[in-house]
Amino acid sequence: MGLKFPDDARCLIPGCRGEPTHKLSVRMRRKDSGADWAPDTPAYFCTRHATNGADVSILYEPNSSKEVAVSVTGVRAAKVVTRTTKITRA
Repeated sequence: MGLKFPDDARCLIPGCRGEPTHKLSVRMRRKDSGADWAPDTPAYFCTRHATNGADVSILYEPNSSKEVAVSVTGVRAAKVVTRTTKITRA
């Protein structure tokens, strides 16, 4: 069973016409190797932009919302994609 991509999914890199084949996910791992949260983001990438290398910068801002909000933007992109997920493990 593979990932499901919406019909309107596009590579997040501006001007790219490659078919999206990858989805970015973020995971908060515990010492026992489980995860407290691991939302998929609505950030899709073509094979070239997913596998040729990347610089990823993360700004982590703790809060008490019991949710994780992840925002992703491709370099030089005006578009920012965001997903907010409830944390179910406490």
